[in-house]
Order: sequence, then C-alpha cells, then structure tokens
Amino acid sequence: MDRHAAVSRPNQGALLLLNVQQEVVFVSTRAKDWLSQTSRMTLRDNHLYLSGYKKQTEFSDLVRYCMGQRGSGMMALPEKTGVVRLLVSFEEAGIDGIFESNGLIAVFILAIDSEDIDDEGAIARWLGLTEQEARIATRIAQGGRPADIAAALGVSLHTVRHHLKNIYRKTGTHSQSQLTAMVLNLPL
Repeated sequence: MDRHAAVSRPNQGALLLLNVQQEVVFVSTRAKDWLSQTSRMTLRDNHLYLSGYKKQTEFSDLVRYCMGQRGSGMMALPEKTGVVRLLVSFEEAGIDGIFESNGLIAVFILAIDSEDIDDEGAIARWLGLTEQEARIATRIAQGGRPADIAAALGVSLHTVRHHLKNIYRKTGTHSQSQLTAMVLNLPL
C-alpha cells in the first residue's frame, strides 16, 4: 500500500533497487534526474551514498532492518524547499516479476515541498482527526520524529504516542510510513 501510494503521486516514482549487498541494480529515470539535482545523495560505484555520516549510517541500518524483517520503513532528509523521504521496502521476489532474486530492497525517493502538507485543517477534515492529531500527522509526514514533535509542541512523548495510536486507529494505518503516504496523497 505504501509503495503504490508513493508512486501514484505526481512527480514521484523515483525508484532504486538494491541487492542484499546494498549494491544498486536498477535506477529509474526519475531517480537519475533527482540524483543529478541534489547534493544530499549520490550514486557512486553502484552504491547509494547520503551526505553526512549520520544519515549514511541511518540509511544503512534501515536497509539492514528492512532486509532482516522483510518489511519497510522510512527516513527523512531535510532539503531547502521541504523534505525528501526515502521509503525503503523489502521485495520478496522482485517487483511485478521484473527482477527474479532472493530479495531486493526498493528505495522510493519522495520529494515533498513543505507547502504541500501544511494545511492541518484540511488534513483534520479529510482524515477525521482532532486539531492536535492533525498537527502531529502533519509533522510526521514532514519527516518529524515523535520526540522532536513532542518538544516542538510542548507536550510529552507519551502524549504524542497516545495521539499517534488514535491517528492510526482513525486512519486505518499501522506505521509512520503508511500515515505519511496517506497524508501525502490527500487532495489538498
């Protein structure tokens, strides 16, 4: 569901596929275009490199986690005009039979302008959330972590987590990446 929502949005569809050694085995045209325009990520020697040791480590850890759990996750890269989110997902037998393997990691690059997801009132109306829940959902979609959101809103981490549980229940989502995909695809 996350993958389909991510690539259905206009100006999305930037995809890279990595093998178990984290070597890039496929790069979509949109991903090539985006990589040529940013300094946050580069493709070198069949590997994807993120600027900064901390972000590179976070990415490598996320890829290993997704491979080990056969699941998905998301991370954020702040940009001047908004946020770039990387949706990382394990693919069991390749995508739609294109690649046959023991498993690949799909990396979707989601470039998001901050203005695209800052209408908390519209998010609240579309998803049936309270004002506070909409604030938290918006910040999650912008790449915020629960601890940072708690600090920014002046509430406890426990309160943010409580609201997140309610948001998941109301939206039918089960993770921050699913919630982000839903918020990003609202007709705002």
